[in-house]
Amino acid sequence: MTSEAAPTDSSPPKGIALAALDRTPLRIVLGRVTALSLPVVFENLMQTATLLVDALMIAQLPNNGALLAAVAMVGIAYWRLTNVAGATQFGVGAYVARRWGEDDGEGAGKALAHGMVLGVVSGGILLAAMYFVAPFLFRMLQGGGTAVDPVAQEQATEYFRIVLLALPCRMAMINVAAAMRAAGDTRTPLAVTVMMVVLNVILNSMLIYGKWGAPAMGMRGAAISTAICFTAGAAVLLLVAWRGVAPARFSSMQDQRLPSSDLPTVIRGWGTSIAETMVVLVKGVRDRPLPRQSAPLHMDRRGLRLWLPGVTPKILRVSGPALGEQILASIGFLPYFAMVGSFGTAVLAAHSATVRVESMAYMAGYAITAATAALVGQAMGAGRLPLAWRLFRINTWLAIAMLGGAGLMFMVIPEALLWLFRLEPEVAEIGYGLLAIVGIEQVFIATTMTLAGGLRGAGYTKAPFLAELCGTVIVRLGLGVFLAWGLGLGFWGLYWATVADWATRTTVLLIAVLRGKWQTTEV
Repeated sequence: MTSEAAPTDSSPPKGIALAALDRTPLRIVLGRVTALSLPVVFENLMQTATLLVDALMIAQLPNNGALLAAVAMVGIAYWRLTNVAGATQFGVGAYVARRWGEDDGEGAGKALAHGMVLGVVSGGILLAAMYFVAPFLFRMLQGGGTAVDPVAQEQATEYFRIVLLALPCRMAMINVAAAMRAAGDTRTPLAVTVMMVVLNVILNSMLIYGKWGAPAMGMRGAAISTAICFTAGAAVLLLVAWRGVAPARFSSMQDQRLPSSDLPTVIRGWGTSIAETMVVLVKGVRDRPLPRQSAPLHMDRRGLRLWLPGVTPKILRVSGPALGEQILASIGFLPYFAMVGSFGTAVLAAHSATVRVESMAYMAGYAITAATAALVGQAMGAGRLPLAWRLFRINTWLAIAMLGGAGLMFMVIPEALLWLFRLEPEVAEIGYGLLAIVGIEQVFIATTMTLAGGLRGAGYTKAPFLAELCGTVIVRLGLGVFLAWGLGLGFWGLYWATVADWATRTTVLLIAVLRGKWQTTEV
């Protein structure tokens, strides 16, 4: 690594222009982002595959309409639940990234162990709370009233309650994996997730269809299989974390304090970034070997406490706004899902298939988000804030290129993308239209995810919370109701509201990055 050049001007440069002070070759920056991102892409694909495998295998059962609706509802509910319970992963990740950037392996190890404890506690609390409200939750997700399918509600409730039993293990796994990624190890969580998916396919074959001497239990078998896989995955990852991993360290130690930004300079810097990034991508990315820590990252038993002075307050301070963000997302998302469901089974089925397809594009966004969070946090810990600015702009363009390409596919070949779901003609036609709208919003999603990831890595979680409040609650729900029922656009209006939602979030987060307050956040 080469060090940054000091500014020769008596007046310091402002904002993103400070990225010019970072002399790390672009090939190395992109190479490190790629090395961290690719395993996360495949890990998220595998995470999605866990419930997708359940859906595809249950689809082979006779009279599967209500069963597939139940799987769709459980997928939505469990996803939102794990996001709420897993809010501490943002605090754990920011803390570990900062300590790892400071070359403080001991502090990172304590946070790694403490993250496991926080995950078990948060998972246990939500398990107790959600187990009893499951029937009411799935009634709401179907829109209530005459729209409720009692068979789907019953199946979803049973499936959900079984999978919930593994929630404490699942949350411990999420926090530990977040800590590993923050330190630069994205391969270990991927390997464990692949193991979970393979195990899920095997157990599903046994418990859904009754193969190899096991009883055929249908939906219940799929739920038991998923719960076992979540528990087994957590056990393996915790064992690996206890023994230790040795991720590469991206940034060298160098202190530099930066002033806030000004908009004209930022815009010029951002435009330069896309040009240089595209040149390097065409020529080829090269990931040069990086120096490793003197000691591996592993769980420090001193972190196995419910309250760890000096660590817990910082993690909770970062996690607090992230928890609020996830609660707001659930407040907005679940009623939104219920509004979609109120338009009937065909619309709900098309929506479910569309969400499944779109989740594939999210994988690239989540991967770049994770890489941005880890590298920005490490760069700040090492005092290399010019590098942090540079990562924001380079990674934003990468995300736009990837998700924008996926958006074009949604609009051009929706038939091929929805073919696997074997939708009825009426449902398929709705799905084609929904995918076209979803394709438009991918650029906003890419920008939002990357900027939010970098801000969380810096420990500045207030901005993503504000973006969630403005986008999901005010725009998605408020504008959605107006477009769907006020203007009579129906469920199409709900989808156009999501485009406005993501555009709003992009605007809020871009302003937050440009203001530069994240530079002074202490973690």
